[in-house]
Amino acid sequence: MSDEQFPRPWATATDNTGKTWGLRITAADAIALRSRKLVDLLGTDAAKSASAVFADPISAIDVACAILDHQRQASDLTDDIVFLSRWDGDTLQDLLDATVEGIIDFFPSGRRDLLKTVWNRQRSATARTEQAMMDRLSQPATLASLDRAADKAVSEFDKALEHLDRQTQ
Repeated sequence: MSDEQFPRPWATATDNTGKTWGLRITAADAIALRSRKLVDLLGTDAAKSASAVFADPISAIDVACAILDHQRQASDLTDDIVFLSRWDGDTLQDLLDATVEGIIDFFPSGRRDLLKTVWNRQRSATARTEQAMMDRLSQPATLASLDRAADKAVSEFDKALEHLDRQTQ
């Protein structure tokens, strides 16, 4: 037995209305997720299946909707569109993060540590990529290149419109 605190706290996310949702995956949830073909947390490639959800926000949203099914029913939010309309921007990112945390927490400690490392490295790589893109976008040479490309696109659009005008006359 490890020194971990049991039960571990649930991953949570708060929607735009201020309601906090707890995401904790049980064996019953894992079976339901597998039967819906959303993610297989019980198979021999469970870590690979979980990692695929980490990389695909749409899959993570589908998993979140399934995990929260009982809470959604209790709140009379069974329609996915109505439920998902409560999330955007930062709150949606919080839901995605909580879903991934819920998936990670489902696994025993060895795999959980491995998946946490994968998730943290993926998030770190994403943050570095976004920062590099922002840095490049703020450079004068990049801005000049973007301006030239935009001018060229506008010019080509104008030529296409002129061509259409000539054809319709």
